[in-house]
Amino acid sequence: MSKTATAKKKEPAPAQEDPGLPVGMVRITLPVCEAECLMKARFKNEPTFTLRAQDLTAALTVEFWASLNQHLRRAVRGGKDPKGAIDQVRARLSFLPLHATGPQEPIDAKLTGAFETAEKMRTWPDRKVAD
Repeated sequence: MSKTATAKKKEPAPAQEDPGLPVGMVRITLPVCEAECLMKARFKNEPTFTLRAQDLTAALTVEFWASLNQHLRRAVRGGKDPKGAIDQVRARLSFLPLHATGPQEPIDAKLTGAFETAEKMRTWPDRKVAD
């Protein structure tokens, strides 16, 4: 008689209240690279945008980001200006109602905030091709 072992799904540890933090605050543990990135941005007051896996568009957005950065790296290696390469991609995406061309329909506060964050990122002084 054989037994089939079933692995119990491991739930993430819940955030624990920390007596060293103000009431209602919890300590969250992040991988070092994520924590360092967020701390650097916070220190510089640099705008950030976080995607969660539950967002239906998250995977496509991350794939697009990675593909765009691949394109930019090739353009830079070929001697092209990365900002010009971005402008070319933006022009090819003209079928999308991007905020830079004006919203096409009323949007909610969350989307308005995302467009505002994108604009702050667009005007950030220390922009570069991603590492």
